[in-house]
Amino acid sequence: MLQAQGNFFIALLAAGLIAVLFQPLRAFLQRGVNRLLYGQRDEPYLVIARLSQRLKETLEPDAVLSTIVETVAQALKLPYAAILWKQEETLELAASYG
Repeated sequence: MLQAQGNFFIALLAAGLIAVLFQPLRAFLQRGVNRLLYGQRDEPYLVIARLSQRLKETLEPDAVLSTIVETVAQALKLPYAAILWKQEETLELAASYG
């Protein structure tokens, strides 16, 4: 944009100014791409709040574990998630999603 031949300081200042001005746009685009690819991994409080809301709506005790597994799998965009109980020496499937 600026043609500053021979003046390195002005060129460096212009490059720094452009980098500072475009940083919010880059951060916004990066958050959008991360959410698209990885789900809500960067927003744990939002995931916990959504899980809390879904658990408040769940009335049956048998549905609590499946609600937890489903919410975590959807938030992290996982193809499969499960909760396993340890019964003495074996693992027993308690809930799964996907």
